[in-house]
Amino acid sequence: MEKKKNIFMLANTELEAWMSEHEHKLFHVKQLLKWLYKFNVNDFEEMTDLSKSLRFELESSFDFLKPSIETIQKSTDKTTKFLIKLYDGNFVECVGIPGSGKLTICISTQVGCPMNCAFCSTARLGFIRNLGVGEIIYQVILVQEHLKQKASNLVLMGEGEPFCNFDNVKYALDLINSKDLLNIGARHITLSTCGILDKISDFAALNKQYTLAISLHSAVQETRNLLMPNLKNQPLARLKRELSSYIQRTNRRISFEYLLLKGINDDERHLNALIDYSKDLLSHVNLLEFNPFSNNSLNCSLNLKKSENTAFFQRELEKAGIPATIRISRGKDIAAACGQLVSKLH
Repeated sequence: MEKKKNIFMLANTELEAWMSEHEHKLFHVKQLLKWLYKFNVNDFEEMTDLSKSLRFELESSFDFLKPSIETIQKSTDKTTKFLIKLYDGNFVECVGIPGSGKLTICISTQVGCPMNCAFCSTARLGFIRNLGVGEIIYQVILVQEHLKQKASNLVLMGEGEPFCNFDNVKYALDLINSKDLLNIGARHITLSTCGILDKISDFAALNKQYTLAISLHSAVQETRNLLMPNLKNQPLARLKRELSSYIQRTNRRISFEYLLLKGINDDERHLNALIDYSKDLLSHVNLLEFNPFSNNSLNCSLNLKKSENTAFFQRELEKAGIPATIRISRGKDIAAACGQLVSKLH
């Protein structure tokens, strides 16, 4: 007997294939997706607009193993971190960040991460597995339900490299963006990537108004190699060509994420390289503070709120016609800030 698959691991295209194979109409997929991700039912029997025979077939073919909240931590700044338990005993973390009547949710796309970036604690886990479509979506659902607030913004900036799980991410965003389901506008969804070259074009081809954020951190090749060693075979010059093509195809501004690291990428040489790299691209630079974690020797370039160096970076970028914003981390006291997620029981 064939082992059942967890239905929350499947993409909509796989559900369509199953419906065709079992000689059911494809419109049932839309009904099924509504039950799964809008009404958030707990078993197939609750899907009352599906025939009893179809519900029986679904029950016979699939397990119904929803992600669930394992633990919750709340920061002094009201940021909330959720440890989500997955069907196979793995965990993943996501974060709810409130502000001015809005809610930003930061979600993960993989358990662990294959990229091995020096500034990120998730790298210590290594890569464990990709998240399924429903596991990506359910992070949003669970945070919204617990905080009793609809997300105004969604950022894929948690654990994992989204472009290394591109198909599942693509299908999950389709459903998150769908007016019939979670209805989060494409302009309010940001995907953050290290810049996997062969996926930038695929992302442009989606023809959606998502924001693309590039985890850059240095426009000097040897420094970026030090900080992001698994990208040595994807040089900055090629990345810039791909980004230029992306901007031409989509007419969408990109964001560069730039951690200011003391004694590594915060001097005038690195500033000038960043200006040269960004100035002929339709781009915006987010200047970020490094969020420390155990057994790591990196240091933030002083407190971003007080650092003259940070203000100097911002001023010089803007003088060169490059919009720049200083981003202050949220949730550091509960290890919920960028680079601190580790998907394990605390």
